[in-house]
Amino acid sequence: RPHCHDKLDECASAPCQNGGTCVDLVDGYRCVCPPNWHGTACQYDVDECVTEPCINAYSCQNTVGDYFCKCQKGWSGKDCDVNINDCVGQCQHGATCIDLVNDYHCACQPGFTGRDCHTDI
Repeated sequence: RPHCHDKLDECASAPCQNGGTCVDLVDGYRCVCPPNWHGTACQYDVDECVTEPCINAYSCQNTVGDYFCKCQKGWSGKDCDVNINDCVGQCQHGATCIDLVNDYHCACQPGFTGRDCHTDI
């Protein structure tokens, strides 16, 4: 039977959820929660969308332990902060391609014209 000097390990029952780390204290415990969780036992999901992490997005959706950004056209990346390169394979005859958002512009070499510099003048 336990004596007064016996220390109980309050963390033995693994009270912390969702990857929380249990710290055994005198007469109790404390959970150190991962960034996306909070509560005394890390039982509550943090709504990451409150901080508006999505930059060029239609919406932010809170998911369990994370979030998801629905990017506008021309953008990618977790936070929709990466401009998709629309230049790949577009400009012809040695033209220089300038990447825009969800678009591109070809700076044609002398003697060529058209959106993709495909027309010989």
